[in-house]
Amino acid sequence: MKFDAIVFDFDGTLGDSGISRDVLVSWCEQLSLDCEYFEIIEYLHTLPSEIQAEKTRGLLRLEEQQMAQTELYPGAVEWFSYLRNHNIKCAIYSRNTKKNIEAVLNAKQLSVDMIMGRDCSIPKPHPQGLEIIVEKMNLDKDRTLMVGDSLISDVQVGKLVGVKTALVNFEGGHNDEKIEPDYVWKNLEEGYKELCI
Repeated sequence: MKFDAIVFDFDGTLGDSGISRDVLVSWCEQLSLDCEYFEIIEYLHTLPSEIQAEKTRGLLRLEEQQMAQTELYPGAVEWFSYLRNHNIKCAIYSRNTKKNIEAVLNAKQLSVDMIMGRDCSIPKPHPQGLEIIVEKMNLDKDRTLMVGDSLISDVQVGKLVGVKTALVNFEGGHNDEKIEPDYVWKNLEEGYKELCI
């Protein structure tokens, strides 16, 4: 393998928690949030501190319940096994919380070297979390790969930090010609076959 470290996005890349657009819209309604479903995290930071704390607790409760249902995608366990067996560093960088990701990994009996959630840094698509991972894990940017399912939150962030990038594109094709990943795979298994076998 040409990489010494792999940084994965979590939801939508390694597994499916079922946190879909419809679920997020429902959460906005349940929490009485006056924002678009994709802006929940950012919107919470605009609220007065007492309301923010209450709404954040509600969001964390809903997320924790939903994350408990996470199913890993085919190929995810093989990636973790390969990386561990070949002493390749592995981290997760997500818009979810570190606690939720740890709970899923523990339930699946998997481990990584570092988890960077939105509770540890400015949430994606800000590159701060990936910059912290690179620094704290002492990674060589030329030998680090960011793997994710979003051109903006994963590939663009990886490009801003200066690491190689892979888009796991389950639906096929990507439309943004300005953001070009180094690799495009239809699923994790395809990426595993290209880089690990």
